[in-house]
This record gives sequence, C-alpha cells and structure tokens, in this order.
Amino acid sequence: MKKLLVLSLVLAGLVGYVAISQTEVFAFGLDGQGPNAEDRQAHRENKLQEKADFIGITVEELREAMENRTLKELLEEKGITREDMWEHMKENMIEHMRERGLTDDEISERIEAKEARMEEMKQWHEEHPDEKPPFGKHMHKPWQVK
Repeated sequence: MKKLLVLSLVLAGLVGYVAISQTEVFAFGLDGQGPNAEDRQAHRENKLQEKADFIGITVEELREAMENRTLKELLEEKGITREDMWEHMKENMIEHMRERGLTDDEISERIEAKEARMEEMKQWHEEHPDEKPPFGKHMHKPWQVK
C-alpha cells in the first residue's frame, strides 16, 4: 500500500514537472516587458505623436516640455482649451473604433461613457483641489482642475 502511494506521488510529481516545463509562462517585469511589449511601446509612441501633432510641436519637444510641466499647462501655454483637446481625442477614438469594426451605436456608448468619466474627474478635482484622487493616476491628466 505504501509503495503504491509513493509510486503515485512520484508519478504525479513527474507528470506535473513535465507539464510545467513544457508551458510558456508570460510574466511582466517592472519595465513592462512581456508579451506584446513592443506593441504597447508602439501604441505609446503613436499617442505621443498624436498629441505633438495636435499641439504643433515635435515628439521630442513634447517630451522636453513634459519634464517640468503638465499637459494641461502646456496646452494652456499654446492656447488650446480642454474642449479643443477633447474634440481632437474624440475624433481619434472614433477613427480607431471604426477601424476595429465597432458599430455607430457601440461607438456612441463608449464616447458617452468617456464623457461621463471625464465630467466625474473634473467634478472630483473641483471638490478636492489639493488632493490626489484615490482611484488612479489617470485622474491627473489632462483634465485636472487646480
């Protein structure tokens, strides 16, 4: 009986080891490297390029400007309003969603949801001007009201 139990445990361990050793494990490091890391980096670069084009500067100028200013401050310096930026973002979002095959109804739903979240962010910042939001770093940009 003991031999059968030991043999079963050894066999189960061997099968488990073989299964694990043959499985690809995907993990993300602190640097964001992992599956599709190149796609994510390309997406970030595209977003930077879109912002720079909208503002009328190069990506490098945008990076330099963002080292000591917020996007909101940069937009204000360039005379670009929150509404101008939102219209630009909305056009890009709609274009990307159409490319992904979303229907007009789905696009409208997503745009409405985004606008609702933005309004909530704006209201939160107006009510708590000196606090960092408890629900994510995305709350800081670009709609932060000081």
